[in-house]
Amino acid sequence: MYLSHEENIALMKGLRQRFGRCEYIFDAYSESAVKWSKLKNPVNKMGAVIKWGLDGPEAIERQLPFARCAGVFYFTGREWSDRLYKPCDRALFRLFYGNSWANGLYRLYRFELEDK
Repeated sequence: MYLSHEENIALMKGLRQRFGRCEYIFDAYSESAVKWSKLKNPVNKMGAVIKWGLDGPEAIERQLPFARCAGVFYFTGREWSDRLYKPCDRALFRLFYGNSWANGLYRLYRFELEDK
């Protein structure tokens, strides 16, 4: 998300060209979360700029036929909150972020880049 769409695509092409078959794992905000992050986001204080959002892996798979999404990890899921928070905090976290709307804001993507 700190790279532009074009920079991400160029990086994926470069990885495939250099290594053939490999994996590219990255986190990304959704397109709407990128817009909201301009209003208030802790990374803004560090001078970081969020340049790109991804609403789903299909956008990359359509553009890069050699890229296949091998997994999407949601930071708002139980497997994440159960490891990070104490029981009371977990309940609050799930109340505010344990829903499909929150799942769509921030995700980790795993793409397999195949040498075809």
